[in-house]
Amino acid sequence: MMFMALRRYRDFRGRASLGEFWSFAGLSAIIFLVLTTLLIAGSKPQVGNGAPSAPPGWVFAYIIWWFASATPWFAVQVRRLHDQGRSGRWVLINVAAYAMMGFGNSFALLLYAFSMLLMLLPGEKGENRYGLVPSSDDKKHDRKRPVSVTDSAATEGAGDSGKNDVQHVAISSAFPNDGHDLSLRKGPDMADLAGDMQGLIENRPDGRFACFGYSFSTFDQAVRFAERKVRGSAGSPSNARTEPLRVIAPPMPDLERFDLQKPSLSPLTARPRSPENPTAAVSPDENGIVVNANGRFVFGGYAFSNYDQALKYRDRLTGKARDRTDLKPPESMSRTSDIPARIASVVPESSGASGSSDEEEPVRLARLEDENGIIAQADGRFKYGGYSFTTHDQALRYRARLNGTLEHTKRPAAIISSLAGRFNPRSSSDQSQASGFSGEVRGERKATPSARWIADATDITVGDISLRVEMLYFGAATRSEGHRALVNPAMAIGRQADSLGASLSYWPSYDDISPEARRAYLEWLASGRRNPATPIGYIFLYFYGLERRLIDERSVDDAPAIMAEVDALLTVYGSNGSFQNYARALIETAEILFDRPAPPLKASLSTRYSWEIPIGLRVHLGKKVRDGTPIDAEDALCWALAHPNLSTRTAITRCFEPFRTLWHARYANAYPKGIKVRSSKSRLHHSYRSASAEFNANVQLDDLPDIGAINGPISKLQSLLDECTQALDPLSRLLGRSPEEEGGLLAAALHPEDARGEAERGTFEEARVRLLSGASGAGFASIKYDDLLSILLADGQVSSERRSLYARRLPDILDAMEVGYEPDRRFGPAVTFAPDTTICLFARTVATQPVEGRQAYKSARIMVEIAVLAAMADSVVVDAEQQSIVTDLAAIAGLDDQDRQRLAAHSIALIANPPKLRASTKRLLDLPEEEKDLALASAVHAILADQRVTPMEVRFLESLYKALGRPQDDVYTRLHAGGTQTQPERKSPSRSAGSSVDVERLARLQEETASVSAMLAGIFREEEPEVAPASSIVAVIGEAPLFDGLDAAHGRVLHGLAQEPLEADAFEALCRNNLLLPGGAIETINDWAFDIFDDLAIEDDDLVSIQPHLVQTIQSMSQAA
Repeated sequence: MMFMALRRYRDFRGRASLGEFWSFAGLSAIIFLVLTTLLIAGSKPQVGNGAPSAPPGWVFAYIIWWFASATPWFAVQVRRLHDQGRSGRWVLINVAAYAMMGFGNSFALLLYAFSMLLMLLPGEKGENRYGLVPSSDDKKHDRKRPVSVTDSAATEGAGDSGKNDVQHVAISSAFPNDGHDLSLRKGPDMADLAGDMQGLIENRPDGRFACFGYSFSTFDQAVRFAERKVRGSAGSPSNARTEPLRVIAPPMPDLERFDLQKPSLSPLTARPRSPENPTAAVSPDENGIVVNANGRFVFGGYAFSNYDQALKYRDRLTGKARDRTDLKPPESMSRTSDIPARIASVVPESSGASGSSDEEEPVRLARLEDENGIIAQADGRFKYGGYSFTTHDQALRYRARLNGTLEHTKRPAAIISSLAGRFNPRSSSDQSQASGFSGEVRGERKATPSARWIADATDITVGDISLRVEMLYFGAATRSEGHRALVNPAMAIGRQADSLGASLSYWPSYDDISPEARRAYLEWLASGRRNPATPIGYIFLYFYGLERRLIDERSVDDAPAIMAEVDALLTVYGSNGSFQNYARALIETAEILFDRPAPPLKASLSTRYSWEIPIGLRVHLGKKVRDGTPIDAEDALCWALAHPNLSTRTAITRCFEPFRTLWHARYANAYPKGIKVRSSKSRLHHSYRSASAEFNANVQLDDLPDIGAINGPISKLQSLLDECTQALDPLSRLLGRSPEEEGGLLAAALHPEDARGEAERGTFEEARVRLLSGASGAGFASIKYDDLLSILLADGQVSSERRSLYARRLPDILDAMEVGYEPDRRFGPAVTFAPDTTICLFARTVATQPVEGRQAYKSARIMVEIAVLAAMADSVVVDAEQQSIVTDLAAIAGLDDQDRQRLAAHSIALIANPPKLRASTKRLLDLPEEEKDLALASAVHAILADQRVTPMEVRFLESLYKALGRPQDDVYTRLHAGGTQTQPERKSPSRSAGSSVDVERLARLQEETASVSAMLAGIFREEEPEVAPASSIVAVIGEAPLFDGLDAAHGRVLHGLAQEPLEADAFEALCRNNLLLPGGAIETINDWAFDIFDDLAIEDDDLVSIQPHLVQTIQSMSQAA
């Protein structure tokens, strides 16, 4: 018992007793203790505080034992749970305990203890769903006697029914005990229980036993099942039965319709039931084998052709082997006195004990076969070609499919009459419904034509469908000659069409698809084969025939028509990737096979349609490599797209046409003479794999190098692919978010310059004309920001989202149109665009140089701002003042014509959108002294350009000088000198070269200015709060700033906005507390933010706030300060 678990090493079925489990558990515990003791005894102390080390040998021994015993340990636990009626899944508790032990979790001990307590629970009494009660030894559990069917019981039951349709069953001890004796079981009285099971078990003709709708291979299984059923209702008096248990048997088949023969090889003669009671049970022989009415030998619920097979099966069940060389049949089966006359006339009586076993032969039933070779079986079914059919018509139809003909032959009357009374034939409508066919067979069927290829348009009829077809296989063929695409008119056609192809398999075949699918396929053929809504399975079914005719049969005459048809199908159904792959492979293989010229290569996204480079491309490039011809841009693009190791990203697939143009442009720039490829030793081979999986074909090729084995140019192609992909990323992202923008102005602007075609250039020219239509003679056009966006959005829907998108992309759009604009944040600080902001546009001839690292441009831009402020000091700007600014720009070194054009446009934009004096003055302070002098001189020139100097202009200069820390007397000196102290003489269109300043007038103006300055000192500070005296600037700079580069006052305003957004009134109050004007504060902070973040910080609206993506950054900077 201790080693029972090891013998049942991997047995997770059945039941295990308490003794089996705990004996194995004790064995495991003993081995564990022994190994643990050896480990402790053999361990060596560790120096220091370390743990003692165990010898590796004992450690390995324990690990080996644990893994060896793990499987039987869990198996015996599962069987122990089965004995308790529980599922084996409860063993997962123990598995979880072991897993948790590995992680050192103390909860594992609780789980392990719980699993062991489960093992202590007793098992169920009696048989359960997992098997019989487990036994510890043979003495404790005696084997029981089986239930048997006796002749006496059969005779006793014969009088219960006039039709002799029952067999009585009694409890007998004729057989060795097998544990199923009802009288020895615990519980209710089994004799009464057997009476309760009257009429519950049916003896079927196939030797099996049916009970409550279930089929059992042995009588004992049926009895046990009936016992459990009767137990459930034993408590009800109304269900009590007193009659003996009986087995219901169907009427015996008519033996007169069979011929009895005497084949050899069997040791005994079959004994049917007695003529007095043909349905009575036949007693088993000493081996428990019974002969049924069909002359077969039954043991354990299974029927065998001869006695020897039944005896071998019995030996396998009982575990006994015997020598059967001299075996003679039992006397009980040798007697033939009770055999009917119709059997005795054919089978001679056995000779009893003196007869030899080789001379005795069993009863065999001869086959009943008609002229078509269809065999009528004893169970009423019809057999042909190894298959069994329910009706004779099904067998006949199968015979026609095998032979390629469907000549209808009526069912032989002999067979029908022989089966009459045993089977009720169904009507034709019933058979139609049962078989799934919707059509009816009326009259005699015509002979099915043999299979043939229909090349030209031909009228055919299939079922009730008349259609005109071409390039189709039609007719019937033998199994060896048939194929998937063959349209067999003998196959049934459904009344309804499976237009969705729901019943189609992966590889459809006309013979195997449903009748409804056949109708749908034929209707598609009749409709012209061009309906794009047709399921792809029907197209493949037609395609199978085309590829068979073209490749397998290699029809030269049909090749042009088939290739044209495949091209047409590819146009309609090419969106299906699988069909596109097979169709293109067929066309390219046919071009090689029939030596037809291939069309010029043109790259497309479908160039790669399989896991390898297409054969057509491999042949084309192979010829170029063989001849030493360089690979041009289009061939290189096809190679790159088809190569399995080169990946194409979304930008390429989404913007393929721009990518093609860009590829050609950059390939020509990188490889003007193309790429010359060295040949390889690998030769090109090709094998066509059919879509139908019915054939493969090898294609003979010229001696060409295989470009698939050439890796030299691949790195160059990959580099060019990556370069083009990166250039197309902005366009790809736009079209991914806004597909409606394709073909619009913004999409055209995001095309790389060398990827723009005539369509994009035409779009730009049309918008450019509208924008510059109001340009002045100098080439500058002023337009409101809102009007500018309206012109750009004129080609599509105008919405807030689209307007915002175009506003963000305004620089890209205008650059693509070669139109410059000011103010442009990319070239310096600029105001935030509002709908009424004036934009100055001008036509560019070349791209403006970037301003990074160009100090001359930055100084000139600041000079323009100061000169514009000086010209606007008297609130009136005349053309002469603006021209003076442009003239001063011409004298600055380090600027090119594009720089001067942009700065002139900047001056026009500043006049329309005046800058803040404080911000401009601050930027002026950062310039070197020489550049400051240039800015002051330009301001004086702008004031003097209109031939008059007003007190406000003088006051502006004084304030400016004070802010720079210059003496005020220099103002009058510069005005007296005409601003020429630091500049060479310049010709001004508004003044003659010899004009000079009136000294007396300047003195008078100085006196007037002094009086006006004393009288308007307070007012000037309110109107021009931005200009602070040098002492104020020094004071502000002296304070500790919150933000680097921003003075303390503006830092406090920005800090307040970083805490929370403010309403306009609250923001004005915050600015007043810090002695700032709201507009100037916003402008200064935005200028600072533009220098730091390259973006504006404050959004000026009804609610003044910091832009959301800068809030966290500014708060962090404030906290750090």
